[in-house]
Amino acid sequence: MEGALQALDEAEELFMQEAEEQQLSPEEVSDGRIVFGVQRGFVRQRLGQLDGAQEAYEEALRLKPTEGEVAAVASNNLFALRGKDTSLFDSAKKAKALNLDEQVEDKLTVEQRRVFALNRCLLSLYTNKLKECQAGLVKLEKELVGSEVPSLIRAALLAREKKMEECRGLLQE
Repeated sequence: MEGALQALDEAEELFMQEAEEQQLSPEEVSDGRIVFGVQRGFVRQRLGQLDGAQEAYEEALRLKPTEGEVAAVASNNLFALRGKDTSLFDSAKKAKALNLDEQVEDKLTVEQRRVFALNRCLLSLYTNKLKECQAGLVKLEKELVGSEVPSLIRAALLAREKKMEECRGLLQE
């Protein structure tokens, strides 16, 4: 993974050379650099450099990339990095990028769509937006066919709604 940061630096340098030769607009250059920043954030996150990863994601969101999927990935990774016990309000605010339209969602990998659906449900559950969580579960069940994860989230949702008998019944299935 350490080599990945160096490879990203080299790739960004090549991108900048190509951008100059192709006379890309400042917005196109900015968008390209934001992508590299989000990728650096992911590598740092995997290396355990959590502060650096958080800075990279927050910077990408602050710069407002024109490509929705880039903002969505940065927002999703930031939520995953922070976890449920830190600044849910801020995560919820930034998670607007997680509400992807179909065009953006089609550009994501299957695994990214699954993670997004899961994080949408968890964030809704953690912030007590139970109707949003319920709606997100429908999508999550389609993305994670055969997985127990949607059932566990549904059980947590039932517990939040104080429907303990239903929750127990679901967990016993």
